[in-house]
Order: sequence, then C-alpha cells, then structure tokens
Amino acid sequence: MRAAGLKLGQVTVWTASTDPNHLLGRPGGYTSKVEWSKGGIEVYPDVAGAARRLRYLKGLAGTVLGDGYDYLAGTAILRLARDMTPSQARMWRVAFERAAP
Repeated sequence: MRAAGLKLGQVTVWTASTDPNHLLGRPGGYTSKVEWSKGGIEVYPDVAGAARRLRYLKGLAGTVLGDGYDYLAGTAILRLARDMTPSQARMWRVAFERAAP
C-alpha cells in the first residue's frame, strides 16, 4: 500500500491476545490482521473464510455497525473507514488488489 503512494500512518499488527475482535487464530477467524487510522486488512486461511467474513460485513451495511468500504482479494479483506470518499476508497481498492495474496 505504501509502495502505491498511499499514506498509512502508524500501523498496528494485532496478535491473538491484542485483537479487539477476538478472531485472530480462532476457528473461522483470520490468520493475521493489521490496522491504520482509516483502514485495515484481515487475512484468512482460505478464500471461503474470507468470503464468509465479507458477506457478514456487507450484511452490516446501513446499520450503526456498518463501518464503510470492504473489499475482497484472494484470502484478504481490505476494510476502509466510512468517511472516505468513493474515489479515495477506489484508490485504496486498486492498490490492495494489486498487492493482495
């Protein structure tokens, strides 16, 4: 993402003991997670797991829990803050899809 010229700021790499969602390393959860001020990436053990999580996140759209833009590429999900404009989110999505596993 930085190689694409996007500004991440400080990045937090979560561990199983610090993950606020308690999904890291657990059955059905992600295998790694990073966050920065306006987004983050969750990586799943397989495409099916990532697709399941994306469906769940999309189901939150329009609710107080819906948090913005969510994009799937391979086994990873890019999550972006709702205060980004559509054109900003599109720039992040393009960079993510180029870099995704």
